[in-house]
Amino acid sequence: MDERRVGRRVEIDGEPVTWIVDPPGWKIWLTKEECEGRIVDLSVSGAGIVAPGDLGLEAGTIVGIRFRDHDGIVIVRRVAESDEEGQAYYGVMFHQLHPAVERWVHDTVGKLVHPEGDVLWNERRDE
Repeated sequence: MDERRVGRRVEIDGEPVTWIVDPPGWKIWLTKEECEGRIVDLSVSGAGIVAPGDLGLEAGTIVGIRFRDHDGIVIVRRVAESDEEGQAYYGVMFHQLHPAVERWVHDTVGKLVHPEGDVLWNERRDE
């Protein structure tokens, strides 16, 4: 598989996230629905989210999310079956995140990639 993400993807324990989506068949922004999902893996450029499989989302769809009381925007890059009945795995790329969420993403990935505490794990290093 062609890896295009920035950095490594790490598994996390299913952080809750809310999708803010158009109901299937609707394309009017005033008709947004909210549904719950879980972030199951994470990189600095995107995430894997398990959520209901009947959302009508496909690759290229722009979706609103709410995480830790902050709204943001992601782009769905792939949709795959999940091991959980009625659920799908959505690979998303971050498009616009609140600065507090960006900090959480970088801190979480950094701690999991470098548990020994390399505080400069995401800094450019000229070697």
